[in-house]
Amino acid sequence: MAGMYDRLHVGYSFGRTLTLTETHLVLANTLFADSVPLHTDDLAGREHAAFGGRIMPGPVVAGIAAVTLGMSLEGAAIAYLEQVERFKAPVFPGDTVTVTWKVAEKVDKERFKGGIVTFVGDCRNQEDAVVLECEGKAIVTNGDAG
Repeated sequence: MAGMYDRLHVGYSFGRTLTLTETHLVLANTLFADSVPLHTDDLAGREHAAFGGRIMPGPVVAGIAAVTLGMSLEGAAIAYLEQVERFKAPVFPGDTVTVTWKVAEKVDKERFKGGIVTFVGDCRNQEDAVVLECEGKAIVTNGDAG
């Protein structure tokens, strides 16, 4: 049976959907020691002309994208090398976000018994608006990279 790296091909896509709740927002604010009013103060959020409500911190959405990639590689990713994000629209508590990743490039690396895979992806809200565009690179193996 082919290993994970060999099963991936340019164009292969995967993802997941998650509804972000008030709990996600509060936990993120606590984890990041975030005191930005747009993330923590309901009144300040509602009065913000651009958004009209509190929004999720960017690292929450970017983290969901990264974790989706990692979970989808069935433990075959031995290192996540980089992730670049472009935030396109706010995400509010209660929004449902769908993360989709696609394999864009593979570079064989014999020493890893696999190679470096470049992924492109996005996150879309329940209205199909792109809220995040992202690119990531990971070392993916076919098995024990010992």
